[in-house]
Amino acid sequence: MKWDVKHDRAKKVIDRFLDNAGYWREPEDLVAGLTDEEKELVNAEVELMIASIRKRYKLQERLPEQAVEAEKSLSISPATCAILSRRALELAVRFVFSYDAELSLPYRDNVSSLIHEPTFRRIIEPRLFPMLKYTIHLGNVAVHTNNNIGRDEAIIALRDLFEFCDWIDYSYSREYDEKTYDESILASGNEKRIKADELMKLYEGLSSKDKKLESVLKENEELREQMAKKRSQNVKTREFHVDTISEAETRKRYIDVALKEEGWVIGRNVTEEEPVTGMPNSTGTGYVDYVLWGKDNLPLAVVEAKKASVDAMVGSQQAKLYADCLQNKYNRRPLIFITNGFEFFYTNDYMGYPRREVSHRKSCSLRWMDALQGFRLKIYG
Repeated sequence: MKWDVKHDRAKKVIDRFLDNAGYWREPEDLVAGLTDEEKELVNAEVELMIASIRKRYKLQERLPEQAVEAEKSLSISPATCAILSRRALELAVRFVFSYDAELSLPYRDNVSSLIHEPTFRRIIEPRLFPMLKYTIHLGNVAVHTNNNIGRDEAIIALRDLFEFCDWIDYSYSREYDEKTYDESILASGNEKRIKADELMKLYEGLSSKDKKLESVLKENEELREQMAKKRSQNVKTREFHVDTISEAETRKRYIDVALKEEGWVIGRNVTEEEPVTGMPNSTGTGYVDYVLWGKDNLPLAVVEAKKASVDAMVGSQQAKLYADCLQNKYNRRPLIFITNGFEFFYTNDYMGYPRREVSHRKSCSLRWMDALQGFRLKIYG
């Protein structure tokens, strides 16, 4: 029997159970000893519980269905998989906000605003955060750029979605068994590239019927308190481990996605593991994680990647040495960026600017780089 058949039948059973709950006053043992006023109070409470269960069931129902659809779509189009993975993650994040009283709603309830909300950052496992950002940004790349989405990139989005859903299970379920993502069962097929307008139509249609989170929170105040308490109890007695392979892959892929999202094309105007000579080591050679190239085929910037668990500034001296080597070869001082996958630090020692943290959008913007390049050529030759 197919899952959808079992699911539909289970839904009917639950609906009938809830319908019958409304007739609780008919069995004599349930009303014995209650006054009419007490019966009305009990009935109001029963109706409230029925309404909460129905709302919760419908919200939870959409999340697994969307996650399954994301996984199925991998064999058809990695770009479609990226968009559906982003959508499933959005539903997962909305679920947490809908059913945890310790979370405050930000000014905007889009998924990017939600994951950056301080109360949300405070309760999730810290290593999950770059994974969430990766899945969101890969979905954005699929919709808003002409960059191709690879199967391996889509698989990481699926894996990261799985990790976050496992954290939800760890935090809020009555029973929890730690699970691992089995990539070997993913389907393969004749993957094709979907037209940009079709991807945009899919993206816009997915969230068009979402209910405002503000109204959802008001309807579930009592349940949110209960779920927050359940999470607090669970984290004291359970262990949650982030897939370390996924964390490392996500760090690398997130930098790739950040570059793609701002118009860079790896293999065209971005090179990886770029060899340089003149390093102060026994071989005199080194390999730059990323070099961003200008329209004149001269280096605009170096990007040095570090582990997510390491302070992003640890790689600053190494990146400076790489910039020295490139300057000696091309007679141009490249900008310097150091990142651990979700923190970007920028240094322009050519102009004597102080080192500072920037968003990946500002740091990686192709238009911003082009403007800077033109300014540099005009002023400094």
